[in-house]
Amino acid sequence: MILVLRDPAQLSAIITPWDAPLEVSAGTASLFLLLVIVGTSAFRKPLRIPYEGWRATHLFLSIGALGFAFYHLWGVSYYTEAPAVRGLWMLIGFSIGAVVFYVRLLRPWRLLHRPFRVVEVRPELADCWTLVVEPVGHDGFSFEPGQFAWLTVDRSPFFMQEHPFSIASPPDPTGRLEFVIKELGDFTSTVGQIPPGTVAYADGPYGSFSIDRHPEAAGYVFLAGGIGIAPMMSMLRTLADRGDERPHLVFTGHSTWDRVPLREELAALPDRLNVEVVHVLEEPPDDWDGEEGWITRELLDRYLPANRGDFHYFICGPVPMIRAMEAFLKELEVTPGHVHTELFDMV
Repeated sequence: MILVLRDPAQLSAIITPWDAPLEVSAGTASLFLLLVIVGTSAFRKPLRIPYEGWRATHLFLSIGALGFAFYHLWGVSYYTEAPAVRGLWMLIGFSIGAVVFYVRLLRPWRLLHRPFRVVEVRPELADCWTLVVEPVGHDGFSFEPGQFAWLTVDRSPFFMQEHPFSIASPPDPTGRLEFVIKELGDFTSTVGQIPPGTVAYADGPYGSFSIDRHPEAAGYVFLAGGIGIAPMMSMLRTLADRGDERPHLVFTGHSTWDRVPLREELAALPDRLNVEVVHVLEEPPDDWDGEEGWITRELLDRYLPANRGDFHYFICGPVPMIRAMEAFLKELEVTPGHVHTELFDMV
């Protein structure tokens, strides 16, 4: 790029393969593939590129971009003349190859020998479904409440059609897992049609969004928007199962009362846990006597206890909501280290 800026006439020699040396063309090809990766990632939704196809294409484009880049570096010996530098680049190349081998070959092979089976698919409000799976021939995996797993259903784990979902159930010694999934995309819109007995593969756990990472808290405050309630349910169910006696607060933000998933279970939680549940509706029904509008700073200030700084806060939902909650909590003098977020968004 610096060469082109200094001498624009060199541009023709660089971008035309029949004029440029092979190692230079490799560098140009690598740059082109990187631009394609960035463009399709940033504009996948506007371009309506299917998620599964994008993931597979992204993998092969990335491997191609790296391969061309290393050929370019090796061919332009200026970058690899010194033995130490050459050794460093060889180590980097080997490390990248090892990661690809593990992620795309070894890990799927291991998952193939640890299958799960769909045992139940039940409808929830707001176009959501609870998908329940149990391990077949193994004990599953242990996880912290609030973590997530990559789920593959009715496909081989080698097909790269896994999807990330928060685990909504508490840890279960049988390895049973529950996922609350909202119909939003190609795969999620078909969850309700999955028959019991379907083979599935769960790769996890992942993430650090968990109460178990912060056991010293005086209590927990959960702020959920939309399907962001899923990881909160894992944590709330776990607290109830443990007989936790600390005070907790749950705030949910939804458009209407019919768009609140798992609302019956949330209503029953105070019978098992010292928790207050506050629903905030944008369009409440005529007989609604709860909070209306959005979760605001003033609303939080009214409900949060005097020792709010000793609590830990878990936020999950749309990006604008997360940013707003972070700002409100900062204004209420909550330590940033006590605020934890989980982003439900994919490119």
